[in-house]
Amino acid sequence: LVIRLSSQGCLRKADLRFFVDRKDAIPDLAFARRRVETCKTGAPGETEVKFGWGELGITGATAVRLLNPMGKG
Repeated sequence: LVIRLSSQGCLRKADLRFFVDRKDAIPDLAFARRRVETCKTGAPGETEVKFGWGELGITGATAVRLLNPMGKG
């Protein structure tokens, strides 16, 4: 799973938390930032963060429902 987030240039995967609810065949998935990004290392833009199905605890899932799209907007 690849999510794309607004970033000032210093967002890391470790700055994110995720929650999975497996109430049916398609897991619900939500992401949150652990802290506000306050660095000014570059121009505002986007960062891609990748998570493996196993890392999310949903090995074998064929789809997920993302509960909180977090891109630009």
